[in-house]
Amino acid sequence: MKAKKRIKKLLFLIRYLIEEESEVKIFCDIAKQEIESSITQAHYDMNVWDPHLDKDIQIKKNQTDDSDTNCLKSNIAHPKWIKNIYRKIALETHPDRISKKVDKKIAKKLLSDYQEAKKFLDSYEYVEVIMIADDNNIDIHSCDIDISVFNKKQEAISKSILSLKNSLYWKWIQSTEDQKEEILKD
Repeated sequence: MKAKKRIKKLLFLIRYLIEEESEVKIFCDIAKQEIESSITQAHYDMNVWDPHLDKDIQIKKNQTDDSDTNCLKSNIAHPKWIKNIYRKIALETHPDRISKKVDKKIAKKLLSDYQEAKKFLDSYEYVEVIMIADDNNIDIHSCDIDISVFNKKQEAISKSILSLKNSLYWKWIQSTEDQKEEILKD
């Protein structure tokens, strides 16, 4: 029973951190747009042209090439406990297992959950697989889950949040108009 409560608490904490990270990213994206707009306006006002800043500014998501990492990971076998959880998810959500009598919206969600679980398993994102199982009320507590995956995920998200909050964009979004002018001067 203690393990079940602990896993529920860890899932809640991870979901909270994911939501916080998402909100911080949104604020940083807004700040990035404002800064780029302010710089472009300042260049326009001073009749200065910078080819790197004054071209059409588009926010692009950071796309990292994880192919090397995934290639290295693909040789690593999944632990038995995550295979068991994934198997339980597949039994509930696999397209061949979904009854034709099920509402189309529910069937679509189950199919989406199956595809997401497969994607997360293939990318070694075990916490996300566990969250999908939990969202579908699948018993995961008999699978002897390795708690360290939660700690690693929590650490990674916390580092991401800290990095974003230490950025110029976070400082910008928290600043007054006078402080923003000072940032632009720097």
